[in-house]
Amino acid sequence: MITRMDLSVSAGSGLIPIDGGQSEALAFSRSWLLRHHISADLSVLVRVQGDSMAPGIPDGALALVHCAERQVEGTGVYAFNRGEVSYIKRITPVSRKPLAWVISSDNPAYPPETVSGSALNEIRPVGRVRCVMVAL
Repeated sequence: MITRMDLSVSAGSGLIPIDGGQSEALAFSRSWLLRHHISADLSVLVRVQGDSMAPGIPDGALALVHCAERQVEGTGVYAFNRGEVSYIKRITPVSRKPLAWVISSDNPAYPPETVSGSALNEIRPVGRVRCVMVAL
């Protein structure tokens, strides 16, 4: 079972998170979780608002965030906080020293941003997005 939190994160210009609590839990196959190296105890489901990650993560989708993966070691889609605002975006490390990341959206209407130096201290990864669920 993976807990769905009663909060949303932005795939757009950002959302100020509302203090949310556990809303419900959804069952995932133990074999699927093991095959993808996902710990149910260290994962949450959050609602995505906005279209910046469309079409891969459309507005209203549920994203499974694996909170055990807080270190950005390679390109991936991450949930992160920046100041008091929560996002889901693609993060690409572009250098090791000095460290820099490109934060980008899959929707080309949103330009990428390169973040480096002390600005990286504002970004706190929550976890890597490992699964997206949408209603058809």
